[in-house]
Amino acid sequence: MPGASPHHPPAHHSNKKKAPIPGIGIPDLPRGLEAWHAAVKQWEDPSASIGGKALKDWLEEWYTGPMHTITGVKQNIRKVIATEFYRLHGDDRVFLEEYPEANHGAKPLFDAIQRKHE
Repeated sequence: MPGASPHHPPAHHSNKKKAPIPGIGIPDLPRGLEAWHAAVKQWEDPSASIGGKALKDWLEEWYTGPMHTITGVKQNIRKVIATEFYRLHGDDRVFLEEYPEANHGAKPLFDAIQRKHE
């Protein structure tokens, strides 16, 4: 390829880390208000994640060990949000009253839940 050298890969070369377990992944959450709904859906719906299982049913090795840096953090965020939603009886209104941070996205919501349970 013109311009490529043995020391510099071509510009289109991907340096993205490959998953130790191929075919396993967790899609990014949308931004804003829909993020928490998507987090709960990924936790309970097999079609909402990559791997054919709901996150709640994932094998431990899919989010620990070498996979921790790829799926572990995402899996934990979905688990914390979904568990708190269920703790509040799966009621959207109650959940949003308890956590107005949900209107601002998954990360502010996750942080608020963590603070509440410290």
